[in-house]
Amino acid sequence: MTEKETCILCKACMEACPYDARFVDDTHVAVDKCNFCYESRLSHGETTTACQATCPTKVRLLGDIDDEESDLVKMLKERKFYVLKEDEGTVPKLFYLLPEHDDYFAMNSVAPDTNIYTWETYKPIIEKAKAKRKPQWQTPRM
Repeated sequence: MTEKETCILCKACMEACPYDARFVDDTHVAVDKCNFCYESRLSHGETTTACQATCPTKVRLLGDIDDEESDLVKMLKERKFYVLKEDEGTVPKLFYLLPEHDDYFAMNSVAPDTNIYTWETYKPIIEKAKAKRKPQWQTPRM
């Protein structure tokens, strides 16, 4: 999170961000980053992000990675996918799906050292990260 009041637009945080997710917010004249509409939509009870709600082809899906019955996990169980910058040790949770039945795309469109996952191969990575979560980030047990 950027402190908008103290940001001097040096853009060092933009340079350091491993996901290139930071941008200059002209409305606040400060550097900001996408938080998947947490502050503006999700924390107010809405269930979609702005980009998800406005996308005419419905290519974005938001879901609970800890819920095996969520639409997100169901899709990851059906498709191969990859993540970006996993070598940064951040356990990315933004997934890029590969076209169905098209191994040619994967071989020719992603870097040779990119890991291609199925849910069964990525789930242990998620479980390991979940075990390290601080208590305030733990999924509540019902």
